[in-house]
Amino acid sequence: MCTDMGFNIDIFDYSPLPYCVIEIILDNNGEMTDFIYRYCNKAFADIKGYRREDIVNHKCLEVFPDSDKKKFKLSYKVAYGNEAAEFDEFYTEKGAYYHVNIMPVGKVGFCACMLRDVKK
Repeated sequence: MCTDMGFNIDIFDYSPLPYCVIEIILDNNGEMTDFIYRYCNKAFADIKGYRREDIVNHKCLEVFPDSDKKKFKLSYKVAYGNEAAEFDEFYTEKGAYYHVNIMPVGKVGFCACMLRDVKK
């Protein structure tokens, strides 16, 4: 059971939908600088081309240095504003488009992302 964040997310372990939970990292001025993957299921690790152990408890920019920091603002808005957000993204690793939903998880500073493959 994964309860490190105060809630159980084991139900996503075997989901075919890629899913992760992230914790926002803020600097001394309250600005988001990065985030830490606190959970990801196998489907999420697979689309990123990694093992779960290579992602969980690691900073995004450490694992994916070319990440689009513009999307950090959406994660911040969800984690601190309790609002959902969504966008489409192309993953070159798999040559596929994914529709990304970012949603609150009930704990300030955290949010979850679920990806759905969309054919384009």
